[in-house]
Amino acid sequence: MKAIVGIGGGELGLGETRPLDEYIVSLCKKEHPKALFLPTATHDSESYIAVFNDMYRSLGCDTSALRLWSFAGTAADVRELILYSDIVYIGGGCMEAMLQIWEKYKVQDALAEAYERGIICCGLSAGCICWTDHSYCDYDDGHGFFSAQCMGILPIIIGPHYSQQDWKGFDDFMKGQTLPGLAIDTNTALSVIDGEYRIIHGQEDKAAWLLADCGGTVVKVPYEGGDPQELMAQMLA
Repeated sequence: MKAIVGIGGGELGLGETRPLDEYIVSLCKKEHPKALFLPTATHDSESYIAVFNDMYRSLGCDTSALRLWSFAGTAADVRELILYSDIVYIGGGCMEAMLQIWEKYKVQDALAEAYERGIICCGLSAGCICWTDHSYCDYDDGHGFFSAQCMGILPIIIGPHYSQQDWKGFDDFMKGQTLPGLAIDTNTALSVIDGEYRIIHGQEDKAAWLLADCGGTVVKVPYEGGDPQELMAQMLA
């Protein structure tokens, strides 16, 4: 099974995403899955690592963290740690910084291999959008947004945190884009299992939308699942 679960946002430490985290662990179908946390986007925040450990240990996982900012090993060592896991969870934070250090250790290559091998690939915010072709990100200093080139496993564009007003600019960002866009609220996740897309709701009042550029006008419809490319073609027909 090939699985990616991207959470649009939410506070892990407050338990907001717990239904989504339970779903992620359930996909593994092991009694004590090995869950590896990559907190790269927060510069390996120890408090974030502790929050992850608390949540995923409470769900029956054996947890560990890959601290790349102080890592003394090689890209081969990183690959080995990632491929040893049952679940790889990418934390939220600064996408720019995360991608820079990932390049040093060839993390994207290791994650792509993990996906092909059936390791559950997941994450929140930056850890949600990193699996896509390119996506909508905010700068670390909070001043504006940019397009980040990502791993390209999922041929879509994601706008996370869509329930937050300052992320609504994703609509304008989609103008001129040739790929379908998915706007995902906090406490909501996109699940892609063996190529089948569906939305998992952590809260009843949170949702997701499919966006497509139709001749310079962005069309947006509620989204619960289905192939985004096929749905976009229907919207453009």
